[in-house]
Amino acid sequence: LPLLVRACGLERSAEDERQEQEARLQAAEAALQRLDQAGAEDEAPDTTVERLRTTYLEHAERAAAELGDADVETEDSSAAYAELRALTLEAERDAIMKLRREGKLSGDAARRLQHELDLAESRLRS
Repeated sequence: LPLLVRACGLERSAEDERQEQEARLQAAEAALQRLDQAGAEDEAPDTTVERLRTTYLEHAERAAAELGDADVETEDSSAAYAELRALTLEAERDAIMKLRREGKLSGDAARRLQHELDLAESRLRS
């Protein structure tokens, strides 16, 4: 597929990549500001706000790292994270296959779940 994308001239330019990462960073920062407001105004339980804050902090860190911020090391860029994530994806895949073999999961559902795992593995490798 990458060869086909290049052959068709569908590759994104470096400027497009930079703009996309900058937009991701700004969107994550806006979400974090909104979470601060939600926390201050007791719009949701603290645990919910903190869970979302962790997610958006990771988004912001990833975008900053992609923009070349040398001071940012994202958790998902570490070798330990990648290794452990690969092991957990393998465990998920094994559990799905076991459920399918036992007749507790339809073929369609198993394919959808496997597709999600495939996407997660692809993100892990990129």
